[in-house]
Amino acid sequence: DDAVLKNNVIDRIIRWIKNESTYQEDMVFRVSSIAPGTTIKKSKPREILIKENLNTILLEKGWINQFPGRGQWMYLGPYATLFRAIQDYCKEKINELGFIECLFPKMIHTDVMMRMKYFEGLPEGMFYVSFPEREPELFQKFKAQLKIYNELPLDTLEEALNPPFAVLAPAQCEPFYQFFSKQILEKDALPIKFCDYSGYTYRNEGGGTGGLERVSEFQRIETVYLGTPEMVEEIADKTQDAFTTVCDGLGLEWFVEVGDDPFYLSGRKYDDKELQYPKIFKREIRVKTQKDESISIGSVNVHGTHFVDGFKIKNNFHGDLWTGCTGFGVSRMVFVFLLYNGLDPKKWPEVVKKRVNDLPDIPKILNWP
Repeated sequence: DDAVLKNNVIDRIIRWIKNESTYQEDMVFRVSSIAPGTTIKKSKPREILIKENLNTILLEKGWINQFPGRGQWMYLGPYATLFRAIQDYCKEKINELGFIECLFPKMIHTDVMMRMKYFEGLPEGMFYVSFPEREPELFQKFKAQLKIYNELPLDTLEEALNPPFAVLAPAQCEPFYQFFSKQILEKDALPIKFCDYSGYTYRNEGGGTGGLERVSEFQRIETVYLGTPEMVEEIADKTQDAFTTVCDGLGLEWFVEVGDDPFYLSGRKYDDKELQYPKIFKREIRVKTQKDESISIGSVNVHGTHFVDGFKIKNNFHGDLWTGCTGFGVSRMVFVFLLYNGLDPKKWPEVVKKRVNDLPDIPKILNWP
């Protein structure tokens, strides 16, 4: 087949077979200057106030309510008020670093995800989006079956759907790289720093979902940056400092750990391109939780030239462009904040208390909460 030959499919098959049999060590462990799992910074010890199951407490108090979707919750007035206060505190620290707010799309075309090499890494971790055919007769059948059987005729619905053309944003930074695709940048315009506060991130956690600490639909603040390698490394360090300042203000016991799972690297596992990578790909900000465990509430990621290459981002000067992103996991921040500080606003740290006037009441319903 000429198309197979022209697209170098045979070469890629040979390279894949060769690497599959000889690949001994994960790329992160080979390239990172510090072993993944190493703690590189930590706070002073702090006491966790709530020792019981926080999810149960919040359900009983009516702060949250489980939604029918897997890993989805409805957050009621008191919880939402606290969420906005913590989000506002994060915004304050991010704004101090000169980030410009944008509104990123949350439905990401598969072409963009291909260039990110996300499909090679975690295709099972995304929610796929399809659009229906504009054929009324297909939906007449669907509506008739629905009316007759009083249950959703999913098989008929599938007949009317096209193959997926997009995914729900699993990383939130995707539109940034697409925006600069094939653009030519001057050095004087660098660094470029965007942030997005505008909505949910979606990840298919499968059987890993449970309480608020592991959900399929959650809110983050995403900061994304582009510049020379030196600029990107400096911004990454500053966002890490801003993140840990927020953690201190919230009264959390935190530590920064070298990560072992940057989402974009799996797609480069068998790639023979000569790309530039940082000494540390990913730094996770983790918070101590009950039973001496910990949970990640965000990460600092430096991509080297990975996305610059994938999206063909150009410059007109002698030197290289790198990208980086830092995600502030506000949904998880709220969860760990309550673990450490409880549900009484009078006992909350000042940075939150001054942003919360009064917590709204929950609706009066006879059989809930």
